[in-house]
Amino acid sequence: MKNTASTLLMILALTNLAWADSGIGEHRSPGDMTAAERGTMMKSANDYNNCVYMKALEIQKSEADIRRVADLAMGECQSHLDELSRTMSAWGFDQNFATGFTNNVKNRAARKIIPELAIRSSN
Repeated sequence: MKNTASTLLMILALTNLAWADSGIGEHRSPGDMTAAERGTMMKSANDYNNCVYMKALEIQKSEADIRRVADLAMGECQSHLDELSRTMSAWGFDQNFATGFTNNVKNRAARKIIPELAIRSSN
């Protein structure tokens, strides 16, 4: 059993070394992000928020359920987040980081639009 565990650890270590030497999996750290990249990300997030807001106001005229309005608006604006994710990956950041960031933007937009729609529908 001890030899099997040692062998398995050796194989994992060699696999990790080969993986590291191949250049595959090497990504930039979010700490290495430039101010220009950060600005681009914030602008893209803001563009998404504005899109969701405007689409939601349009859709609300014909749909009574504010949750459905928010969902439809966010779906129509998804291309903003998809483009942002592709941009972040092209900059060399890990896809998990890009996905996490865009999910955060999406969740924040949902938390902002639902109360706004509730207020507007109560008037």
